[in-house]
Amino acid sequence: MKVLFVGGTNYFGKIAVRKLLERGEEVWIYSRGGSKPDFWKDVRHVEGDRTDHEGFERKLRGEKFDVVFDNIAYNREDVECAVRTFRNTAGKYVFTSTVSVYGGGGHNAQHRTVRNRHQPAELFQAVDLDKCVPIREEDLDLCAIGWDYPEGLHPYAVGKRHGEKVLGETKDFSYVSLRVPPVLGPDDPTLRIYWYIQRVLDGGEILLPDGGHNVFRNMYSHDVADAMIAAGESDRTRPGPYNLGQAEIMTQRRLVLETAQAAGREVNVVSIPRDLVESQTEFPYESLVYDSFSRPQSYLMDIEKARAHFGMTSTPQLDWLRTTVAWYQDEYRGEDSEFYEHRNQEMEFARDFRRRFRRVFGSEMNVARSR
Repeated sequence: MKVLFVGGTNYFGKIAVRKLLERGEEVWIYSRGGSKPDFWKDVRHVEGDRTDHEGFERKLRGEKFDVVFDNIAYNREDVECAVRTFRNTAGKYVFTSTVSVYGGGGHNAQHRTVRNRHQPAELFQAVDLDKCVPIREEDLDLCAIGWDYPEGLHPYAVGKRHGEKVLGETKDFSYVSLRVPPVLGPDDPTLRIYWYIQRVLDGGEILLPDGGHNVFRNMYSHDVADAMIAAGESDRTRPGPYNLGQAEIMTQRRLVLETAQAAGREVNVVSIPRDLVESQTEFPYESLVYDSFSRPQSYLMDIEKARAHFGMTSTPQLDWLRTTVAWYQDEYRGEDSEFYEHRNQEMEFARDFRRRFRRVFGSEMNVARSR
């Protein structure tokens, strides 16, 4: 099989390339060449900038591929360029989209759910997250999506919606859009899971807005790579979107407790009303990377279509958390997680809350022991 990765040199794209090379497939990579992973001598590299659409078409038009994986198409123009380039030369085009197309944290420029004197509350959603549980692919009506970039919405999610809209309006083109959830694992450039790992390891209090009972699905980086490959190879897929996600339904509380279990530590959690912690503190909840798995209240994707059409599977969360925690403990030598400078204030706020409300919330004031 001959495949092209547009991108493929970072995170789960890099993992997918390694998996294909181990199988003996012919792998091409289109990138600027700034990042050269250890497999570089085993791939065919085409140097170029993804935003240079004329150069992209000129360098790749006419070259035939069984599958094209496009990890770095971020807007309408990128996808239109891909369609022009691969319409008659690719067996299937796999567009890496995002579950943020439905709404939620990655959809809004501001991520708070409660208004305070400094920050606005979260803006509207693309789908009704209270009614759409689970969220099915057809819940998002791309025909109702315009081509503008509405003020207050994150250009990443808007651009991905535009990319999907282009594909949906393109006839006689074999493609799938993979709506990828937050991807966790070692070497994650966003450090999302490290936000929690670092707090578990320091032993201090961890705030759980509304008890951490919001529901969602994440996905392990190796499982995303496997799903991409399976979607590209399957002859059962149909043009359109597919939700990716782990089999386990997750809550913030469970994520924190299992992170502690993976680390072999006790974890000190404090349940607190969301409106209190967001409105009475200066903690940067408006940022997507601050306590990113505490909101919104429900964000549960239906994954049955991906299971049925290309056999998507997932690693048990505790297993990949053990691998991930070990990597951060043994190999990671980077900076603190985002906004770790607020750590002392977080712990002080949690302790003050306990002192004030111990009588009312006594059962929640105890240390939660991981098992």
